[in-house]
Amino acid sequence: MINNISSSNLVRALQTVIQTYEENCHEQPSIQKIADHARSSYTTIREIKKGLLKSLSIKKALEMSTWLNGPTTLEELLRLN
Repeated sequence: MINNISSSNLVRALQTVIQTYEENCHEQPSIQKIADHARSSYTTIREIKKGLLKSLSIKKALEMSTWLNGPTTLEELLRLN
């Protein structure tokens, strides 16, 4: 199953995680603030938000989701897709 997971599925799931994170903030967070919380780069977060990120590992997707208070397992993350 893990071999069949595409980066585009992970990116779509992380778009949902980021959107939920933004909705739960009192003020609209900047891309840099989201990147800081996700322990990722500004460019990566911007490309995820726009759906342009071409390559994303399962490990990185789960780490980012966890840091943004999203799902912590692959199964839960993929349900968001």
